[in-house]
Amino acid sequence: MNATLVVTQAILTWTLLGILLTWMTVFAILAFRPDPSKNPVPDEFSTAPGPLGVSTAPRLRAVGAHQPLQTAVVATRSHDS
Repeated sequence: MNATLVVTQAILTWTLLGILLTWMTVFAILAFRPDPSKNPVPDEFSTAPGPLGVSTAPRLRAVGAHQPLQTAVVATRSHDS
């Protein structure tokens, strides 16, 4: 084989191996780092001192007769051969 071909293959092999190891390291670090949404940092201003506010959500009216729930109809085919 030609000496320049061997050197070129060696450079290409080591470059690709380095890229692969770098990629694996970066994504391993990303995979094993803690999830910030599972352990939220407590915020000083998240809760105000004092009584809780009044909810302004609308109330549902009580209905004497409940309406029946709609049921899904599933059509099946029979394959009689």
